[in-house]
Amino acid sequence: MIRNIAFIMLLMTGSAMAGPFYLPKIPSSKDLSKTLNPPLAGCDQCIQKPISDLKNNTERKISSMAFLAEEQSIIDTQERLKEKFQCREGSKRLSEEVVFYTLATSDGTMISKSFQAGALMVGHVSEVYVGISAFKDLMFLQKVKNGEGKLIGYNVVISACEVKNAYANYPKLVSDERELTNFVADNGIVLNTSKICGYGLIASAHNTSLISRKDPKEKYSSDIPIYTSFASPECE
Repeated sequence: MIRNIAFIMLLMTGSAMAGPFYLPKIPSSKDLSKTLNPPLAGCDQCIQKPISDLKNNTERKISSMAFLAEEQSIIDTQERLKEKFQCREGSKRLSEEVVFYTLATSDGTMISKSFQAGALMVGHVSEVYVGISAFKDLMFLQKVKNGEGKLIGYNVVISACEVKNAYANYPKLVSDERELTNFVADNGIVLNTSKICGYGLIASAHNTSLISRKDPKEKYSSDIPIYTSFASPECE
């Protein structure tokens, strides 16, 4: 699907759109506090706060400086990849990422779970898997383990590029003014564990979706479902 074609159906009516999602730094605590969902059942330590400042966040339960260094290395990798993979000409990467989490107890190459807004704040991020869309949106799937090396769950971090409206006088479809919520991956997220790039790769994440919430300042803005597919990026 080509975005501009999909947009034509939406632009003058404000109705829902289906098309590739021009997708996901982790959002600030201030931003997340407006939309947090209750923690998942059975995980009273799943504090739904971002992990953008790993060194200074004393609420997280990190059992060693080695884990902290490992996490910082992953964050550095994510920032480096955002610099490498620039959004398409005429577009820019959103200033904030969005993050979602899910619990899991067994490792596998297919992640097929329901996701909640926020990040797992217990345990530590041990690995990251990277996916990219045709529009240079980035997905970082972070594997979270406890101090004994047992899997707790996953964070999905989406770094999106903005989507302009085909009509200059109408609001953008994805922008810093519109909140991205409700991440769904009905077809699962398939992982490539070979780490030929020095980090894991997302082999496929087909037709994932988010809701781009209306811009309250824009008269002709409405909630829009946005779809995209991710695959493995080229190695650096």
